[in-house]
Amino acid sequence: MTKTIFKKVMWLGRATTFLVGLAVILALTVGLATTALAGTGVGARFQLGQTNTVNAITKLVGSVAGPSLQIDNNSTNAAATALDLQVEAGKAPMKVNSQTKVANLNADKLDGVNLPLSGGVIVDPPSVGAHSCLQTSVTIPGKEFGDSGMLFPSRNVTAFGANVTIMPVSGTGPSPADQLFYSMCNVGDTAADPPSGFWTYVIVRV
Repeated sequence: MTKTIFKKVMWLGRATTFLVGLAVILALTVGLATTALAGTGVGARFQLGQTNTVNAITKLVGSVAGPSLQIDNNSTNAAATALDLQVEAGKAPMKVNSQTKVANLNADKLDGVNLPLSGGVIVDPPSVGAHSCLQTSVTIPGKEFGDSGMLFPSRNVTAFGANVTIMPVSGTGPSPADQLFYSMCNVGDTAADPPSGFWTYVIVRV
């Protein structure tokens, strides 16, 4: 009786050892296969820090009171960005389904042409003597050194003094980079006081 019980215990032990070994082998095999396929093909896991290859669209769909995806790059390197979109030549890097203005999105080019800065500014030019010219400037928000532009009378502006002209000057001179330089000339026989008030400006970045 004792021998019979002992044999059954030994048999159960060998069977258990075999099953455990088989389970380990299966786990390793499936695990390695899964690791090999991870990040490649439809249904594979997205592996961070690796190149993931799949020829199908990947969607992130949900209802969130805020962004559905946030990328935060804390690097201070000069080349650091939060997003890098790469496409073949002639292809758009992205598309959108909204015409709503995006806050803080700086896009100053349209079809390769720099879009002008425009707005309004208060100008109070000094008087111009007879048969003389003078150069002065006005501060324009967002203007950079080398930009050129023009001023246009807008509202609350008195009439021009006799024979006074205002001409734009390229962004060179002693004034800071955020200033638009312009020259006022008077071809009349008496001193003229150019108009002051709210002026519209247009700045072009070449």
